[in-house]
Formats: sequence, structure tokens, C-alpha cells
Amino acid sequence: AARRVGFALANLRGDAAWQTLALVQRRLAQAERRAIVAIGFADRPEPRARRLLASACAALRRRWEPVCDDDRGGIGPATLAEQVRRWDLPTPELVDTWQFDAVLAAAAACVDEADDEGIQVRCLERVAQLDWSRATAIARRIRRGRLDYPYARELLAGLRRFADAGALVERLREAGLPSEVVAARQEPAISARDLLLAHGRGLVFDSETDQFPNEHDGLAARLSELVRPALDGVVFEERPPLDEQRPYRLRAYLDGRLLEVDAQNLGDWYDLEAVLGLLNSLLRRQHSPLRLITLASGDQSAFVAAGDAEALAALASEDLLVVGAAAGAVENGQAAERQLLERLERDAPGGVFDAQDTE
Repeated sequence: AARRVGFALANLRGDAAWQTLALVQRRLAQAERRAIVAIGFADRPEPRARRLLASACAALRRRWEPVCDDDRGGIGPATLAEQVRRWDLPTPELVDTWQFDAVLAAAAACVDEADDEGIQVRCLERVAQLDWSRATAIARRIRRGRLDYPYARELLAGLRRFADAGALVERLREAGLPSEVVAARQEPAISARDLLLAHGRGLVFDSETDQFPNEHDGLAARLSELVRPALDGVVFEERPPLDEQRPYRLRAYLDGRLLEVDAQNLGDWYDLEAVLGLLNSLLRRQHSPLRLITLASGDQSAFVAAGDAEALAALASEDLLVVGAAAGAVENGQAAERQLLERLERDAPGGVFDAQDTE
């Protein structure tokens, strides 16, 4: 959370960023947390940003911090296992032959030994990219209920069911996945969710816009590309609310006809349910079998998937896709905001790791 706050503050313009940084850090009692917030200012153009980064990295010398690696002269975890955990290994096709067995063994051990579920899943991904059969064996001995968040469930389902990555691709092709890869990836896609992204049938975006109006029409246009050519030619328009008590009005023009829906005024958050409702109504009017759904998310990032309605339902029934509520990402993000504000209020003022000290 502290890292996200730092990057958010760094996006403010001019002196507002530095003034807000000083205010936030005065409320944080822990020096490490103040330093992590300061890391967010690494890419600011001002000279004092580099001085601030150097001070922050010095304060974080005992922990690995990716932004600080250059300032420390490349000092980082020495063991291969730690490199796996920090996701600092070359992509599978770049792993030297002499490294292969060691990398694979370290990644497999990390699945059992890492103390964070997210790291365990990343290590399992790396095992699958290097040796699918080894990953399948690991997945099959992981007890049900462990690694139970949405993406992990999808990854485990694919590994347990299919003999290799090609069989997973074929299953999605049966469900209407286009053969063309439209989004280049640095690493092989090893889950249904990743494959949807790679083949232009999925989109991930932040459910918080940080602006007013929210531009639901722009989002609708981006999502309509997932079902091309079904909604080619549709023009979207957003009518912003006149005050914070009133809803947005979202319009779609298709073949001389107007469809419109209200979208909730959620501040700087999308009403994704309204956008998807409008798009799916348009698809029905076009007699298209395609539909748009949301996949479950553990944070405020929304994932929208597109495909044949019956095929998507089948993939969900096989746990290859975990469907979530359209409002889920917004609810996650708003809950995280509340927790952060409560923590800031609860922390007693301590020593300030302040940007002004570096001037």
C-alpha cells in the first residue's frame, strides 16, 4: 500500500507532489514505510528526486528493492532461490542450458518454501514455463483450498488437467479463441487468462480513473474491440452528471438507433456493470453469440474477457476462468483506500522521512 501511495503522489503536478509527500510521511511512524513511499518519486524530473531516492535506498539497504538496484551497484540477493522469488530470472528461452536444472529446482522449491502465496504462484508459473510436466506434478499435490485466490485457481486447474501448454491452447480454441496472437508477451502464456490477453479477447485496466468525468465512453470503445467486428461502427458518448448526486448517461449509436443507460456516479471509479450491460445489449441486438464478462480480481484491476457465451460458461465450470462481479475491482480498490486512510489516522506521528530534507 505504501508503494502505491508513493507512485500516486508522484503523479501530482509540481510542488503539490512534494507538499503532499511531506504531509503523508509526517503521519507514518515507521522509517521503512516512509522510505517505501519516497521510492515512488524515483522518476520525478527534479534533481531533489535523485537525492531523495538515494536516501530512501540507503534506508532500505537490508531488503531487496528493485528501484534501488542501480543505486546499490547491482547488489541484490545472491542465491538462485532468492532470484526466483523476486522474479529476477531471464525468460525461459534465455535460460542457459547449464542453468536450466538449477533454475528449475530453485523455482520448484520456492513453491513450497516461499512465505507469500503470490510468490508461490509466480514460482509455479516459472516451473510451468520451463517444464510443464514438473509443474503438473507440483499442482496435483497442492491440496485443495491452498492457493485459492482467482488467478491461482485458474493456473492450478490448467496444470492439473492438461498434459502440456498446447493442450490448454487447443481447449480454448474449441471455445472460440482466435488463432492470431495480437499482444506480444515476454513470457509464454500458461493460463486461460493469459491466453485471452495474448489473443485479443481480454483486457486488464485500472477501475479507478483519477479524473472527472470518468470517460465511460472511451472504456466502452476499448472493450468493443474485444468482440470485433460485431460492434464495429458503434459510436459511444458519455453525458457527465451535473452534480455528484446524479448519474452519468452513457449512449451508443448503432445504425441510426440510440441506446442509452444510466451509469452510477462513483466518483473517480468506473461503473463497469453499466458499461458491460450496454455492450452486451448491443451484442444481442446484433445477434452475436459473443458476450463480455468480468473475471475475479484480488485488487482494483478489472479483467474483462470476451467470447462465445456458452464457451465462457463451460470454461468457468472447469475453473479455467473464475468469474467475478463487475463491481468487484471497484469494491477492492475502495476497501484498500479506506484501510490506508485508517492506518494513516492510527499511526502516531514519528520522525519524518521528508523530501524537504534533501534540498
